[in-house]
Amino acid sequence: MDTGVPQGSVLGPLLFSLFVNNLPAQLQGVTTVLFADDTSLYIAGRSTDDISNTLTRALGSAHKWLLDSGLKLNVGKTKCMLISSNRRKSLLALNVQLDGVCIEQVCTYKFLGVMVNQSLSWSNHIDLVSSRASKGLNLLRRIAWFLPKNVLCCFYKGYILPQLTYADTVWGSCTRAESDRLERLQNYAARIILGRRRDASATAMRCELGWPTLASRRALAELQMVYRCVTGCAPQYLASLFVRNTDIHLHNTRAAASGGIHVPKVRSEFGKKSFAFRGCQRWNALTPFMRTIKNPTTFMTTARSNLLTYTT
Repeated sequence: MDTGVPQGSVLGPLLFSLFVNNLPAQLQGVTTVLFADDTSLYIAGRSTDDISNTLTRALGSAHKWLLDSGLKLNVGKTKCMLISSNRRKSLLALNVQLDGVCIEQVCTYKFLGVMVNQSLSWSNHIDLVSSRASKGLNLLRRIAWFLPKNVLCCFYKGYILPQLTYADTVWGSCTRAESDRLERLQNYAARIILGRRRDASATAMRCELGWPTLASRRALAELQMVYRCVTGCAPQYLASLFVRNTDIHLHNTRAAASGGIHVPKVRSEFGKKSFAFRGCQRWNALTPFMRTIKNPTTFMTTARSNLLTYTT
């Protein structure tokens, strides 16, 4: 092998990113998202034929560029998915091909650790999170007899809690039933650590341990991301989702003066679950003082005191 970067090196990921950075410029009609060696192509269309044809052309161009650059496309790991809020449309078949080989169409796919399905519901991801967390809880239960409470808390925060909160800004629009399912896992961890019975108050246990609810953690993480977008610290593709009222209202209005952001118009419940809509509502629900805080540390300290709760 005469091309590539040293595996495990510090500069390896940066050098590889620089190497493939011009790939999106070679692809027409699609949106390209690069993350290390994972590349995703997106397109919106009114018919499966248009989508299939455009993706086939783009995939062929990507394959040619990779070959010319000394890289290889793994056809076996290449999948396609038709995503739609309409369940009937999401079941339609795509015909995406590469060198005459039809690319497998899937209903679910794990993308950067998040399980995405064709209807953009989070049931599959919640199943994955619950399965991973349950394995950690079983281990916690076994070692609870031998270790003190503070060590068990460290184990939970270092091994189980990250499973319950990873990428929660993405799937924070899960249903109440799915959210409660995760809360029960945290309550079970608290019961193990404190050695309490099944009928013990979950709120009292969380208060004793200083654990806020997972739902309030997700609300805080979402608000932190909105803050980064509004203050220009987030990538442009996220920051562009939020427009301050001062940029829309040329004259001085109460909404503009309070530091609020413009809430996009949505027509469906599907749209109301989007990060742009939920983030705008969460930001506008803050006090005018919080919306004017410039220091990130001060903002997060204030937000924690207002958002983190111990009751579901």
